[in-house]
Amino acid sequence: MSRSLKKGPFVDAKLAKKVAALKVGDRTVIKT
Repeated sequence: MSRSLKKGPFVDAKLAKKVAALKVGDRTVIKT
């Protein structure tokens, strides 16, 4: 994690769809 905290974590467009499909707060591993 070299990205600054105020920018937040990098979210790829493809990953965003996968994250949206999950329940909010769900901590399952997302394969990348």
